Amino acid sequence: MTPNDIEILLHCYSCAAPHPRKSAPSVIDSFENFVANGMLVQDLEYSADGDIYRTTDKGAAHVLNLCNTPMPEQ
Repeated sequence: MTPNDIEILLHCYSCAAPHPRKSAPSVIDSFENFVANGMLVQDLEYSADGDIYRTTDKGAAHVLNLCNTPMPEQ
C-alpha cells in the first residue's frame, strides 16, 4: 500500500465529496484496486456521476487498523 493509497482510503472514509485528484492516473488505479478488493464502493446516493466513493465495512476496518498502529520507537 502506497502513501497515495492510504490518503485515498482516508479521504473516502472521512469525506463525502469527490477526491480532489480524482482524474490523476494513480488515483484512478487506487480506486479500481480498492473496489476490486471490496474496500470501496461508488456512492451513487450522493453522486449520480459515480465520482464519490465510500468505504465498505472491510475498508473501514482497514482504516481502523491503520489508526491503531502504535507509534514507532527509535
